[in-house]
Amino acid sequence: MPHVVADRVLEASTSSGTGVFALAGAVLGFRAFAAVCAVSDTVPYFIEAVDDQGRPTGEWEFGLGTYSAANQLTRTTIRGSSNGGLAVSFPAGTKLVGLGIPAPASSTTRAEWRASLGATAVGESVFTAATQAAARTAIGVEMRETGETIPFMRTTAPAGWVRANGNTIGNAASGATERANADTEALFTMLWNEFTQAVLPIQTSAGGASTRGASAAVDYAANKRMPLPNLCAEFVRGWDNGRGVDAGRVFGSSQLDAFQGHDHTITMYGGSGALYGFGGNATGGSPITDPAGSRIGPTKTDGTNGAPRVSTETRPRNVALLWCVKL
Repeated sequence: MPHVVADRVLEASTSSGTGVFALAGAVLGFRAFAAVCAVSDTVPYFIEAVDDQGRPTGEWEFGLGTYSAANQLTRTTIRGSSNGGLAVSFPAGTKLVGLGIPAPASSTTRAEWRASLGATAVGESVFTAATQAAARTAIGVEMRETGETIPFMRTTAPAGWVRANGNTIGNAASGATERANADTEALFTMLWNEFTQAVLPIQTSAGGASTRGASAAVDYAANKRMPLPNLCAEFVRGWDNGRGVDAGRVFGSSQLDAFQGHDHTITMYGGSGALYGFGGNATGGSPITDPAGSRIGPTKTDGTNGAPRVSTETRPRNVALLWCVKL
């Protein structure tokens, strides 16, 4: 007994009263119920009484019907009508009987929509979910992978995430400093498996140094704490993974800022280095010998690109956001 939904189905009928309607044939340009239904199929129907000019007379009804026999519609469930939601006792005269989809205003009509679409109750839960978290719960899967790390434009971690700040995670008895809760087990396990003890040294429940046990599950059950990678004030670089650009790099390891090795050549014409403010000597374009403690004067603009910015590190332009890790 499939539930049928179809376009442009409209027939005339001269049936009256509150009972079964005999279908007298498709209205010009429309299809008959027989073209889309088999006996016993259910359909969303509507009935509209019209005068001899085809104008509505005010009696109407819609609901769930059953194509109970050839060219016959049984009004199974009344959903709305000009009779206060009850079956209308239609008078003699012409009626238009059509297939029309009701608004999904109730759980019953939504179930009929699902039947028509071949969907499940999960789909309805997703579409009616008030929040993304509720939608994920309805689906039964997580849309983000455990360990996924992204920057947030907020100062606190959203639900289901922890800050990548070097603090620790563990179970409820671990005393972990970032999150001590059972929902950390998946991330704890991933970090335990993917990062070495040297990169993320595991801790006791008191925060002291420890060694890793036989497995992540053993350490988690032992109330140990797992440090999170600390991405505060850090740029993230793709792991070399054998490419040879950042050769020998351990996965997850930190790296200080650096300049590529290079030389500067200063050419001096005539005289000695001392005459130019250097403690060493340089004449005739030879390299400057710069004793310890000597320096070439302060940075200055080249007249085109503005005053140089000097700091304690080498860095590009940047924006500070909060790195967080998915539990």
